[in-house]
Amino acid sequence: EQTPLYAAKQGAAACLDALTERDWVGIMTLEDTYSEQISLTPRTQRDKILSAIDGIEVGGGTVYTGAINAARRALTACDVEKRHIILVSDGEPGDKAADYLQAARELKKQGITFSFVGINCSSAEPMKQLVEAAGGTDANYHNFGLNEVDRVPTEMRQDLEVPEIKAV
Repeated sequence: EQTPLYAAKQGAAACLDALTERDWVGIMTLEDTYSEQISLTPRTQRDKILSAIDGIEVGGGTVYTGAINAARRALTACDVEKRHIILVSDGEPGDKAADYLQAARELKKQGITFSFVGINCSSAEPMKQLVEAAGGTDANYHNFGLNEVDRVPTEMRQDLEVPEIKAV
């Protein structure tokens, strides 16, 4: 399939292969009110995580703030040394820039690294601002057109292998 959702699911599954047995994974959706598909789960429970990824369906609007804040809370509640969030979206956020940028700044304050993967997003600037607010660089920002969705899994996996993230 060449849909943004299919590419996002394939990318999330590819990320599992870049993780080790000591890593944990949580999956949330970016609907009008975020939805937790699976709470933080050991990477060793690969089948359970893949099932949660497969269960994601096209939902309501695209709202970043709630999901970013929920992911931050989940990650800070865990006793782990390093934390990273990958936000994957095919749409422009429906919430206010001031809100999701503030949520991103909170990630930076708490030492949580952040990457953005856009799939057919019409405007790159808000997403670049989001990555920058979280303390990221161009290496943490990816945007693919519909004709490039086959690259999403490889790029998402490579995102986790960048030196700044690999240590996470």
